[in-house]
Amino acid sequence: MFVLDHLSFNPGSADLDNKSRETILDLSAVLASFPLAKMRLEGHTDDTGDPEENKRLSLKRAEAVKSILTQASVDPTRVDTTGWGSERPIATNETAEGRASNRRLQLVVLEK
Repeated sequence: MFVLDHLSFNPGSADLDNKSRETILDLSAVLASFPLAKMRLEGHTDDTGDPEENKRLSLKRAEAVKSILTQASVDPTRVDTTGWGSERPIATNETAEGRASNRRLQLVVLEK
């Protein structure tokens, strides 16, 4: 499992900034070296706001990253997506730093 660092979504949306798009394009180049690898993109949020909306938002963010990867020639059948919302925190939601850590996108390798 890898946390995709340096991704920045506009608050409350699945829109990425240009630097984040570059990060995903770099990832697509790495994935080209492993053409049989299958993966899952998992979106996560902090626990601020409505839990169901956070779950939908986290899925939309994972799907947005998948869309960029597939536009960069990654076979869409290789990439699954899921949105966990705030269900799987990796840090406390009691601090700004913890909430920032919980807002993340992870890549899980399913098959090499």
